[in-house]
Amino acid sequence: MGEYEQARQDAYRAGDYDAIERIIDAEAAGETVEQPKPVNAKRKGTHWHRDPGAGAVEFAREQVGELTGEEGYDVVRSLITRPAEEYGDKRVKVCVYCRYLWRDPSLRNTRGTCSDECKTALRSEQTAIRRKEQAMRIAFWQVKEEKRVRISYFYWLEYPFWVNEYDMLKRTWKHEVSGYDQSFLDKMSTKNETIGPRNRKKPKRRPQE
Repeated sequence: MGEYEQARQDAYRAGDYDAIERIIDAEAAGETVEQPKPVNAKRKGTHWHRDPGAGAVEFAREQVGELTGEEGYDVVRSLITRPAEEYGDKRVKVCVYCRYLWRDPSLRNTRGTCSDECKTALRSEQTAIRRKEQAMRIAFWQVKEEKRVRISYFYWLEYPFWVNEYDMLKRTWKHEVSGYDQSFLDKMSTKNETIGPRNRKKPKRRPQE
């Protein structure tokens, strides 16, 4: 197989059709071509900024073995880009946190993280996300509540007034608190309606002993 044919096949497997045209032009001009390296698709969900966990490191050590040089590099590269389904082992999966391949040693194959460090980091991340969503939810309802109260109370007019009795009572009962019991207030109200405000009996003064 000639140099140009090998380069065309490598470019075809890599899906680089522009390189195929360049190879054809180079063959027509009699120039040498640089064989394109196959492009490995990045595995979906890989986080390059996260270090692999202990389980992922152990799995990579098993796959690399005693290989060195380009062979070891190709194996390490495949661990980053190769899907877990291609290994044919149900225990080989992607870590939920660091997104690297690892082998699940649990009995029922139900673990999601490759190490305790990834498990702790995942919980911390979930807690931070939950607190952020909760803070946003509280802020949203606070803004909504303030907006609703402002619309119910026209404070900017010369004579402010409420347009919603429920909002008025809800806002004023916290500030206008009586020091008397409700039963005492009801009794006094009934007495005032019966006797009248100007027909009250004056208490008798008792001589001091």
